[in-house]
Amino acid sequence: MTKLNSIAIIDPVGAKAGMDWYGIQLLRAFNRTGWQTRFLSNSNMTDDQVSVLNVFNNQEDRGLKSLLKILKGLFSARKILQQEKNQVVILHIFRSDWLELLFSFVFYKAGFTVCLIIHDIESLDTWKNAMSRKWILKRFHHYKIVHNSFSEQELKKIITGKDAANLHVIPHGDFTGMIEEFKPDVNDIHLNPFDRSKINLLFFGQIKKVKGLDILLQAMHHIEDGLKLTVAGKERDDSIAGYKALIDDLKKKGGIEIINRHISDSERDYLFKNCDAVILPYRHIYQSGVLLMAMSYGKTVIASDLPAFKEIIIHESNGFLFQNGNIKSLASVLTQLKYTANAEIGKAAKTFVHEHYNWNKIAGLYVRMFNN
Repeated sequence: MTKLNSIAIIDPVGAKAGMDWYGIQLLRAFNRTGWQTRFLSNSNMTDDQVSVLNVFNNQEDRGLKSLLKILKGLFSARKILQQEKNQVVILHIFRSDWLELLFSFVFYKAGFTVCLIIHDIESLDTWKNAMSRKWILKRFHHYKIVHNSFSEQELKKIITGKDAANLHVIPHGDFTGMIEEFKPDVNDIHLNPFDRSKINLLFFGQIKKVKGLDILLQAMHHIEDGLKLTVAGKERDDSIAGYKALIDDLKKKGGIEIINRHISDSERDYLFKNCDAVILPYRHIYQSGVLLMAMSYGKTVIASDLPAFKEIIIHESNGFLFQNGNIKSLASVLTQLKYTANAEIGKAAKTFVHEHYNWNKIAGLYVRMFNN
């Protein structure tokens, strides 16, 4: 059997969702093991270690125009990798829809070793694509990857026997390298400065019902003055208007700021660097990039005690946990935050993710899997 030593990540989402950094970091780590690497995405970034090619060119497009560019890029990517005699293709699975199924089918039938990284076991904010999800999990791939034990357990409720035999747990990597390399554009930051007289809390990311913003807003009403919450992200399947009364009450005492729009990379960097704590009051999650990002910035994290969070957060050591959905439990932890050495918690968080979610270790797990 030919030993595998060349790999490509195919990612039409890439720069639209910050996945270009994920791809570059993982491929850099493969490079350090001696593998040849390619990143075929919609990203215009350049890298001195990884060969990056924008085959999708759909960053600014939506709807049919974006779809047509994705399909064109799919077959361009296949042709390029066939010419280069690439061996392994990694595909990201988010929605388990027919487009993701088409990608796995095309590369599988072209003779590539296909590895699927399954980020969500089922879509949390769209209709359930039962048939396409079934085919994705059963056909047209050689390996399935999930990022934690909870996702593995949940996936095994859907698949059994031989379909579970190629399932592996390999963690998501940390963001410390990205933070160190990122050069923010000050002209791209349109934010009000933080109120340094208060402890600044950050709720970051798309606003979805499953992310529990309502739980956090209600908990804030149980807190005496001294905390200020910034909510930064676009609405997805939830509406800020539905929380108007709660928000208006917090605004009266200067306890909240809402930034209901897309957040640029430079603004994201500013928000994470300048906040004191990141709050993740999620009702349900399989794995969270926001959690790893916050810890990589060395920030205190307060999260609901979901299984995926409990695999990473050690309560009162590298972060805080509260009882999922319990407003008073969250309020109690927020109050505790006012009297805790946050810098030490944040430092422990950064050390933890750098040690346990290091990209070199992660690439090593992939290499052993592919060559066993």
